Amino acid sequence: MSKKTPFDSVLEKLHNKITLKHKARRQRIHKKWRIAYAFAKVLKIRYLQMLQASEKYWHLHKESLAGKPPDLEALQDYNIAAKISYFDFIEELNRYGRFFEKTHRVPYFYRIRFYRNKIIEHWEDYREYLLSSDMLRYACDKLVIPYHGQTLQLSIQQKTYQKLKTEFKSKNVILPQKMPKYAADAKTSEMLFKCLEKIKDKKLNICRDKENPLINALFKFGFPTPIHDLEEYIKKLVKWFETL
Repeated sequence: MSKKTPFDSVLEKLHNKITLKHKARRQRIHKKWRIAYAFAKVLKIRYLQMLQASEKYWHLHKESLAGKPPDLEALQDYNIAAKISYFDFIEELNRYGRFFEKTHRVPYFYRIRFYRNKIIEHWEDYREYLLSSDMLRYACDKLVIPYHGQTLQLSIQQKTYQKLKTEFKSKNVILPQKMPKYAADAKTSEMLFKCLEKIKDKKLNICRDKENPLINALFKFGFPTPIHDLEEYIKKLVKWFETL
């Protein structure tokens, strides 16, 4: 028996809606419902992949608390699996989200697209940062989320934050005077995305520009993560499906 997911109720409702319309024959099945059904199916699979990767992490963590020496090779494999499953989830949100962009925008769509374009699609442009900055933050029984932040000495971190403030100021956006305690966490990601959303520059969001000083400053300090609580985001996503 397959595991239950938050998308099961959405799939059932969409299936019933499409089936009833098909039986009526005269009533045209709206294209958005067919695409929404496919979208929910894909998200269900991606969710199960994230859950599987996270469960392995939780198990390893519980073993370490019990005093068992960590299996470093397994830890590395679980690290990769957790990142890949999260990236795949983001990729599907971006891919299907484009269809609904103008009528029923997916929650955090522009944050997702911005992150996907830089971290996933054009990662090779920023590999010097990504290869040295990936980390995972997780709690047992919560889906694992990757963050991207440099592990730097405090004095160097302060300099990177000053540079980031300068680049945002050039776009008429003011960052908080005090540097965040953590460069790569939910609170800092939320703050940075709110500041990015104030910038009226479409090229920043969609263009491939590895020489952009603001993007480089973000990578040096800590690149924001668009979804930093997957369980809460998925609840929003389920409600979004219900509005279609």
